[in-house]
Amino acid sequence: MGLMRDVMRLNRPPRAAFLDFPMAHPFGRPLDRLRQLAILREVLGLLESAQESGTLVELPYAWGETFSYLPKVRRLPSKGDPPAQG
Repeated sequence: MGLMRDVMRLNRPPRAAFLDFPMAHPFGRPLDRLRQLAILREVLGLLESAQESGTLVELPYAWGETFSYLPKVRRLPSKGDPPAQG
């Protein structure tokens, strides 16, 4: 199971399920037990249903809002910056 389709295609695991979810949320939102269980069942079902090596299944779940794979990084102040306020 993975969250980065391009990396999964390059690594070619024997069988894999892809979810377009943010990093650190492979089974969905915290406390969304029903969706987490549904995803788990589909991933485990892939173990039986995959017929050939390299099978990559894109699961039909959507996160529901836009997100970025890149973390929000704060720029460190440099010598020429005005002093921080607050």
